This record gives sequence, structure tokens and C-alpha cells, in this order.
Amino acid sequence: MGEETKNEKQMVHVEISGVSYRIATPFDETYMQEIAAQLNEKIAAIQHGAKTRSIQQTLILVALDILDDHIQLQKKWESEKAELRQSVKELLKDVDSTLESLEVSQ
Repeated sequence: MGEETKNEKQMVHVEISGVSYRIATPFDETYMQEIAAQLNEKIAAIQHGAKTRSIQQTLILVALDILDDHIQLQKKWESEKAELRQSVKELLKDVDSTLESLEVSQ
């Protein structure tokens, strides 16, 4: 995530879909510009697909797309976290087994 400025909010200008916004944010301007650029790319991609959509319809589709990405990443993270936990459990069993073997052989 972006660099926070000590929990202090600063005013940042971004342009989204041709409209300039002044936003109070704890994140630095570079990060906010990156977010605005990605949002503009998503808006342009959806508007390119159907030229008759209103901006409201476009923004709803963008929001759905972003939420879908977020949910898919959460699911992937949870799955990888579970796999990592299982791997750690197996490694700990191996360590315990090795330690027991060493104790028995002494």
C-alpha cells in the first residue's frame, strides 16, 4: 500500500475521467496518482467496450471489477496462508522426529 504521512492527511489533486478532484488522504501524492491512473485505465477499458454507457453505469462496473479482484486476491491469500501453515506443521514434525532420533541414538 502507499506510503502514509504519519497519519496526517494532506490534500492531493488527482484527475479521474477528465474531472479534477482534491482529496484529503494520509497517502503520498505519487501513490494517489498511481491509483487514479489505474482507475482511469479501468474506466477507459469499460467505456471502450460499450460507448452508450453512462458514467454512473461505467463506475458501477468498475467498482464490481475492483471488488472481484479484491475478493479473488483474498481467496488466493487465504489459500496460500493455509498451505504455508500446513508446510510449517510438516516441517515442525520433521524437526521433532529428527530431534527424537538424535536423543534415542545418544
